[in-house]
Amino acid sequence: MAVALNALAVAFGDEPNFSITDQATVRMEDTTPLPIGAPGTPPDVAAPAASLWQTDTLALCLILDMSWTLRAPGSVAWVANVTW
Repeated sequence: MAVALNALAVAFGDEPNFSITDQATVRMEDTTPLPIGAPGTPPDVAAPAASLWQTDTLALCLILDMSWTLRAPGSVAWVANVTW
């Protein structure tokens, strides 16, 4: 994938919003994350999961308002299904 730098416009908010907690359960799988628990018969329980409180760890969340757009058409290109 290629993006022409002079065709990309990005804008950020005034200030970031940080929050930190040790009171959450985190899903420790990133390819197909499922809900921690889902009702049903039998109920689904996703694994692996970790409690931040039980493992004495912290989670940091950053929220920053951001927007981007392309200033010119045709400024992004990509190649798919290539056989070398």
